[in-house]
Amino acid sequence: FRYAQPSCSQHEVGSWQGSGKVLAGSPLSQNCKRVMEMSDVSVVVKEEGFGVDLVALALAQVAFLKKVHRSGISKGPPSSRMMGRYEKWLGLVVSMGGGDLIPPVDVAWLWHCHRLAPTAYVRACAARGRRPVGPLAAAPFAVFDDDASPTDRLATRRAWEAAYPAEDFFLGDNDDDRAGVTFLVSGYDLKAASERQATFLWQIARANFGEHAFLERGVDNYAKFLHLLKRYPGEFLVPTYQIDLLWHAHILADADTYRADTERLAGRFVDHDDTPNDRSKGSKLTTGAKTTAARWRQAYQEPWAVANAMFRGRPPAEYFQVDDAHAHLATTTTTTVHDGPTHAYGD
Repeated sequence: FRYAQPSCSQHEVGSWQGSGKVLAGSPLSQNCKRVMEMSDVSVVVKEEGFGVDLVALALAQVAFLKKVHRSGISKGPPSSRMMGRYEKWLGLVVSMGGGDLIPPVDVAWLWHCHRLAPTAYVRACAARGRRPVGPLAAAPFAVFDDDASPTDRLATRRAWEAAYPAEDFFLGDNDDDRAGVTFLVSGYDLKAASERQATFLWQIARANFGEHAFLERGVDNYAKFLHLLKRYPGEFLVPTYQIDLLWHAHILADADTYRADTERLAGRFVDHDDTPNDRSKGSKLTTGAKTTAARWRQAYQEPWAVANAMFRGRPPAEYFQVDDAHAHLATTTTTTVHDGPTHAYGD
């Protein structure tokens, strides 16, 4: 079996293969039942797969985060002007049903952070009279720059200027009102969300997050994580950063595909809550990480923690100063960098 190396007798294996599932009251050992139940997720993923290419999307997401970081947009709290521009953007894409619109980098960052809270984003779209709309399905991490299609750039500029003739399409340099701004989008604190997500790149700025083999293993681990959510629906389970990168990519790719995949693999739509960040002893995050490690070991007979994919401490001051986080962080030797015992959920 793909996800566990159990002690199942040949008779037990033959019985399960004949029935195709574990039957209640069957003579299988408890250990063998658990392993066979957990192997169901590997069968589903292997035969049906996720509805999107998570590895390609994860790589595109890393490139997007680096681009935003280089722009300086994510290095501080969003300004009131950024917030207002995002409100305008959301109104525009909802009114047009998505379309081929490509956001400028400041808007792209806030749109990214908002969509990482699927339930809150659905609520915001519904308040504007539409089902959730996102960016181009073929390019969910597109930013309005030279890499974008000239046709899409022209269409975006025309749509923006027609809707908001008094508002420049680009943010510009006059944007220094970043202190003390609160901004709620249909009740969701997008300012706080952007501040939580601002350090995510620091956590994944490691060479293995650019390796296909590592990300492919991450797809398997993400599927396992969803299966644990199905098995333990009332428990707060915590992803590693390897899983979280794939989880983010899945959410951001396409709302309908994400809903269908999670309902199939986790038995329900799975929301993404990045608010728990307290790592003190006994906190929800720390307790959840311990619970996840125990459930993972029990289910898959392997450690939950993954090398170079766990919480590595808070970013150093240089993180908020350099133009390219990856270039700096790949060579840093600061003693604050470490793999801790718990994952910083939501950074």
